[in-house]
Amino acid sequence: MRILTLGPSGSFGGLQTHFKRLNSFLEAEGHRVLQIHMLSRDSSTGVNANPTSGNAVTIQFGKTQLEKLWALPGLAKAVFRAATFRPDLVIACAIGNAYALIGKSCGTNCTRFYQEVIGDVPPRHPLRTKMAHIYGNTACQSPRLVQSVRRAVRPLPKIGVLPCFADPIGERSAMRALPPAKSGPVKLGFFGRLAENKGIRQLVSGFCRSTCYANTELHFHGQGPLLEEVVSLKAQHDAYNRVVLRGAYADDADLAERMAEMHGLVLTSQFGEGLPLVLIEAMSMGLPFFGTNICGIPDAAEDNLDCVLSGTDEEAISAGLADFSNKLLRQTFDNVRLRAFYDSRFHSEVTKAIWRDFLKAPSAHFTHYEPL
Repeated sequence: MRILTLGPSGSFGGLQTHFKRLNSFLEAEGHRVLQIHMLSRDSSTGVNANPTSGNAVTIQFGKTQLEKLWALPGLAKAVFRAATFRPDLVIACAIGNAYALIGKSCGTNCTRFYQEVIGDVPPRHPLRTKMAHIYGNTACQSPRLVQSVRRAVRPLPKIGVLPCFADPIGERSAMRALPPAKSGPVKLGFFGRLAENKGIRQLVSGFCRSTCYANTELHFHGQGPLLEEVVSLKAQHDAYNRVVLRGAYADDADLAERMAEMHGLVLTSQFGEGLPLVLIEAMSMGLPFFGTNICGIPDAAEDNLDCVLSGTDEEAISAGLADFSNKLLRQTFDNVRLRAFYDSRFHSEVTKAIWRDFLKAPSAHFTHYEPL
């Protein structure tokens, strides 16, 4: 099959990870793939895209008007390559005007879909409206995201569910997370970008006033725009020096080592989430997680005995952290059981099997839904 893939590139974010691993999977399955990489000049890891083969086009975008003009030759090349490639299937791993333009250039003699990875889609979102009109199909990352699309996107596309490819570090590393000693301390880890939607303020403040504070440590592994605010919140609230700033992890081996050192993962997202791939990566290491009950996060908690969910406000997070820490100390969670749960639901071979089944008849995967 001739498959055109479009997606973000140039950093270690969840969508970038999915796009890279999706391309590797499709090529390994024997499909002819043309990759179009959307690369932002403000990428946190530089300006180099990561094509998995030589059959790729990179469009380098920036924020200023001049930088946007510089992107036009690359966009024109991508439109031409997409149109002459004559794909049987078009997969847009994100949304945007460039994705819409390139998708439209492929015509209607192919199956086209864009992937939805946000569970609180704003009503009448203009880009999703455009993508739905051009692509006609949406593949939601997890089941709960289907309801979000049905509530918010008009015209309503046909909808299906397809998982994103995670970075399964536990499948490659022999290291595993272990429970804490019954005397503590409990080490909780936040992994990823310190961004506005991650509930960093509620997490730090809620942790420092939680009943688990005296016997628990909160480790931040990552960087981002709220790093200085974390430093400020730590100075204001962290009287016992329980908040630890660990900086960004260097690579997979470093991430696996850090996750194995932690007893639990925390993710207190407030909005703008799907099913965060960091939860899947943590489960691959047998690391229990605490998260907020929004968007696609409950899809990782369904039938999962080794996690705790809470509301998004500071009080709920504070109480949830105490419950999570106490369960870790009492060894209520079972790291081996969690790893078995991961193997049955989120293992890379499970994801590949779902995609293989989809690729047998792509258009048949998508279903008409009524709006909510």
